[in-house]
Amino acid sequence: MLFRSWLEGWHHEHNTFLSGLSHTQLTALVQRMKAWYESELMVTKRMRTAGVQFLAGTDVSQWNHMVAGASLHDELARMVEAGLTPLEALLTATINPATYLRIEDRAGTISVGKRADMVVLDADPTERIQNSRRISAVVLGGRLIDRAALDTLQIGRAHV
Repeated sequence: MLFRSWLEGWHHEHNTFLSGLSHTQLTALVQRMKAWYESELMVTKRMRTAGVQFLAGTDVSQWNHMVAGASLHDELARMVEAGLTPLEALLTATINPATYLRIEDRAGTISVGKRADMVVLDADPTERIQNSRRISAVVLGGRLIDRAALDTLQIGRAHV
């Protein structure tokens, strides 16, 4: 299973990305990564101020230890950290992509005749973006998957 191989690839014995680095080198790398992260937040803030529209889309790969789907919630939180409102962050994963792809007549919002793939949440994500993780149910392809059914799904060793 692909996901299982990704998980196994994250174990230190398979992932040699940082192997051989001294404590000093690791410390310096962490400092550079933090500086890069802060610069990314600043660029995002400046782009938002300039009126740039954003699209959510985490680049998931084996080497960056991200899981498709789950990483979207992290991305939304980072957008809020960078100055977007929770609603603006949510739009990057809903209306903005549909508009960009010119399919807003079929997707991006909930209305009659549109594709109805969506998550049902237990709390308002416009009040607190972390509430996007409070998934009560999923509607996928016209099928309702409630929380109990979601809790039984497994991909590799990770629960959905």
